[in-house]
Amino acid sequence: MLRRQTNLASNWLPQPRSYLFLLLAFLSISGVWAQLPVQKLVADQTAYYPRVIRLQTDNHTPKRLLASFDRGNTGSFYESLDDGATWSTSPVGTITETTPPRTCCSGFYEVPTTFGSTEAGTLFWATSVGTDQKPRTDCSIRLYKSTDKARTWSYFSTIVSGKTGLWEPEFMIDQQGRLLCYYSSEEYKDQGFNQLIAHKTSIDGGQTWTTEVTDVAMPGGMLRPGMPIIRRLSDRSYVMSYELCGAGCDAYVKFSKDGHQWGSVAEKGTRIESSNGNHFAHAPTISWAPDGSATGKLLAIGQVLHRNSDNSTPPANGKVYMVNSNKGLGTWTEMAAPVWSPNQGTDPCPNYSSQLLVSADGKHVLEIALAKNTSGRCRPYVNTIPLNSPVTENMLTNTTDTTAQTFTNPLLPDGADPWVIFNDGYYYYTNTTGQNLTLWRTKDFTNLVQAEKKVVWTPPASGPNSRDIWAPELHRLNGKWYLYYTATDKAKPSDLNRYVFVLENESANPLEGNWTDKGKVNTNYTGLDGSVFEHNGKIYFLYSGYVGPQSNLFIADMINPWTISTKQVELTRPTYAWEKYDGREICEGPQFLRGKNGRLHIIYSASACWDDNYSLGMLTSNDTSDLLDPASWKKSATPVFSKSVENRVFGPGHNCFTKSPNGQEDWIIYHAKEQANGECKNRTPSAQPFFWKPDGSPDFGIPVASGKEVPKPN
Repeated sequence: MLRRQTNLASNWLPQPRSYLFLLLAFLSISGVWAQLPVQKLVADQTAYYPRVIRLQTDNHTPKRLLASFDRGNTGSFYESLDDGATWSTSPVGTITETTPPRTCCSGFYEVPTTFGSTEAGTLFWATSVGTDQKPRTDCSIRLYKSTDKARTWSYFSTIVSGKTGLWEPEFMIDQQGRLLCYYSSEEYKDQGFNQLIAHKTSIDGGQTWTTEVTDVAMPGGMLRPGMPIIRRLSDRSYVMSYELCGAGCDAYVKFSKDGHQWGSVAEKGTRIESSNGNHFAHAPTISWAPDGSATGKLLAIGQVLHRNSDNSTPPANGKVYMVNSNKGLGTWTEMAAPVWSPNQGTDPCPNYSSQLLVSADGKHVLEIALAKNTSGRCRPYVNTIPLNSPVTENMLTNTTDTTAQTFTNPLLPDGADPWVIFNDGYYYYTNTTGQNLTLWRTKDFTNLVQAEKKVVWTPPASGPNSRDIWAPELHRLNGKWYLYYTATDKAKPSDLNRYVFVLENESANPLEGNWTDKGKVNTNYTGLDGSVFEHNGKIYFLYSGYVGPQSNLFIADMINPWTISTKQVELTRPTYAWEKYDGREICEGPQFLRGKNGRLHIIYSASACWDDNYSLGMLTSNDTSDLLDPASWKKSATPVFSKSVENRVFGPGHNCFTKSPNGQEDWIIYHAKEQANGECKNRTPSAQPFFWKPDGSPDFGIPVASGKEVPKPN
């Protein structure tokens, strides 16, 4: 009785599509795809001039970040309490400026120490107002302050006023503990300066400001230095990044010992150039990070990457930042950027004035960058990756837009019995191939087409596990990886010789290292779909055993990850009509799900995989019961997840469960068919979130239609 041609399993621990999927599959196999950054939406609002800070004076919430964005006449503030992994769904505070036509080019700063009446921890937000009016008229840079972590704001002072244009305020503390505000000024056009960079000083915490000092100014009426960003280095000197427009808008750095004197105001400084022969242009920003050395690291990013030779844009454009460990002197090294947002310098949105923020331990870098969404609107995106992540060849050849915040099912053009597990920031995915064991590794399980992929095991030429490699599951137990899979003997392939087998790998990354064959699990019956779960310090094994004409669900204690105890208990057998479609009595693919209110569930697949009514059933117990006692489990009388004729989803089953990256959302991954074909073929993996009923049981809803946009996990 050969029950099926392909199959898989679940999870335990904490379009014109047809030809498109063929193309994506080819690209994946051919190695064109590189793993893309899993950048996520910070705020679903039009946004410009992103700014992000880590609150240094908040000892109670050391991972609190705040981000600000310009939007018309409003400044919006969003908060993260987990170092940027997740963000508030709406602004925690806003500022509305009534001066026409809009605000622009804001600066955001946390006051590090008390100045006069301004206490440490006070937040400053400064913005250009009155600019861009036609004709040009009164303009200024106005300063607002907040003493409650951006919840409420009040006007504090006007830093500088003019008649033509004042832009891009940036704050810093000098060596004497005075507050400096740098900005771009168009107020000296009549003296031959198209635009210059200047600063003012406050000795009373930002209430009043001294006379203006010029920092960078090129005569001749053509060149426009602007967009200054200032950082203090470990030796108490200062570095400024800025753009020099009028001749390409290239990014430069200048240096100062005290933050006031930057050498000759007409001296450009040093262009930011990489060892690859490229340089940044337009809207650069700079960050400093400790690395254990005396000087630390400087990180720079710009809107556009140009080749030094001809100013063309290389493949790395919009995908890299640069690092320098020599206080900004000499060449810089290109590194993979957390967010990809290519721009040719003709659009004020993508990658404009992107922000880099190094983690407190100096090991990771967060980026907030602007990009166009699928509707063409400018939105801020965020991602964090290890610092100094190298640039790869596949990354440079990949032109895929990574800013999409939705996905569509199916996740792959083929793949029965999907399985996902999350570990150390990565999702590991597998499904039945029938011929080998293949693993995918990704930060985004809804983007499997672009995931790293590797065949980690192929069956022997002969023997009990040489054919029909089905239902793989990857588990992390006792610090090692284990792959459970179903197989039979090529010499005598049938259900009479079908068992669950185990492989072991000691590597931290299951796509690396060696897989050791631990043999066949010692089940009392032939069968398939082995799965494990942990509860109250014990590890349990589940499988579907062949008992006469039926496939019944069994549970047992595990002595070790490849051996189960002799006490193997039958939990359920097919008893309802929906478990016996097409004359086949089948309960298979058992998956453990920890519910709410002390409930435990085993979700399983019912009926034959080729039947279009293949569906999910549920057993329920509680977390204090004896899980090896069949009386502890109650079966649902009806399926908990089944086909949707309206959505053209047939035979949904053989599922697994996982969490979103922030750990707050529950997701079910399952296979299904788009056609009612009565076959155990053309099954593809799909994913959708699920929710919980008041009694603590899961509410899976109905299967989402293929091609329907679903918001990505948060």
